[in-house]
Amino acid sequence: MYLTVVSRFNAAHTLWNPSFTEEENIKTFGECANPAGHGHRYTVEITVGGGVTSDKPYVVPRPVMRKIVDDVLSPKLRNANLNVVFGNGFLPTGENVAKALWHLLEPAIEGHASLVSVRIVETQKNSFVYAGEVGPDIKTLPI
Repeated sequence: MYLTVVSRFNAAHTLWNPSFTEEENIKTFGECANPAGHGHRYTVEITVGGGVTSDKPYVVPRPVMRKIVDDVLSPKLRNANLNVVFGNGFLPTGENVAKALWHLLEPAIEGHASLVSVRIVETQKNSFVYAGEVGPDIKTLPI
């Protein structure tokens, strides 16, 4: 059984790889390479999985998941600069943010549930899902 909880936050970022030339950064990241940065209203979908029984008719109690979101994610992400919040040198692409959030959340999921995926919705056109290092081998997935 799976449970997905949703949270939203505002944050800013700039996509700029210091090992690229200015031309390469603009070619790779387009408008997102603006040194002044820009913001998004991100949506984070956290999916956990676990067994459900008559004695435990839930994957994780909803208040427990809300507390994880409130205690783990909100202080770090709300109105944050994602270039700074995850450490110096972090390139806050949607892919990297999803993976970083996984590493923040995974230790907080306790009991008989486990983290299944973290999905970041950056815009109406872009979303990113990270399912841990043991997810499917994407090289073998049909295109």
